[in-house]
Amino acid sequence: MSITASLAVSPSACFIETPVNCSLTVTNSTTGAITVTSVQPIVTCNGGTGVPSAAIGTVNLGPNTPYAAINASGSTGSVVIPFSVVFHVPSTSASGGLFAVGANVVTSDGSNPSVTVATVSVSGITQLASEL
Repeated sequence: MSITASLAVSPSACFIETPVNCSLTVTNSTTGAITVTSVQPIVTCNGGTGVPSAAIGTVNLGPNTPYAAINASGSTGSVVIPFSVVFHVPSTSASGGLFAVGANVVTSDGSNPSVTVATVSVSGITQLASEL
């Protein structure tokens, strides 16, 4: 059984308060159909400590109900699950403003695939002294 998950972000560098579009791709290369039953997005300071100040959009797993399953049918079927993140402050970590965006994924067969995370560089908005 092989279920994989990866995450891509756009843009990968932004200023605070700029929405970042995230695309979580779950791929099923088994012969049987599975469904994605749960997705919990995660944002961490890359290389630092503390919880980042970020708003994470909801993950809709169905057209009519927020927690319905999405089919990822067998023989290398895949689904792309979108959500967004808005960072409120730049990172204070030693990594210089980098955040890691990932997710916890659970499928109907009980699998919890490791998600390849994406990195976002977040900068503060600076003002010139003449603008103050």
